[in-house]
Amino acid sequence: MAETSEMDSNEIIGSVTIAASAKLSSAFNLGGYMLKLIKVPAAFSGTALKIKVATTDTSAEYTYLYKTGADVSFTVAASKAVDVFDSHICARWIKIESQTTEGAARTVQITAVRW
Repeated sequence: MAETSEMDSNEIIGSVTIAASAKLSSAFNLGGYMLKLIKVPAAFSGTALKIKVATTDTSAEYTYLYKTGADVSFTVAASKAVDVFDSHICARWIKIESQTTEGAARTVQITAVRW
């Protein structure tokens, strides 16, 4: 389950969870905000992330974000934040996918800004 706390009307900070033995996170409702930062925890196994997007929170609707002929992917490192603002991710619903199956549950922090 995603957690969201609205900081002010221009920014929200929240999190999603990738379950143990999984790659895909719970859903996050951007709801009129644009994804800005993704911060992965210290124990994160993956070295790359992909974003799945949807207009409704229905599992069958999620698809990889695709741009310039390829799925959009971001290089990540444990305990680091990745600035994804220039990718203009404004979908209503998103899920974060690790390129590696995570050995334990991982909480990924998300920051989004009003666009």
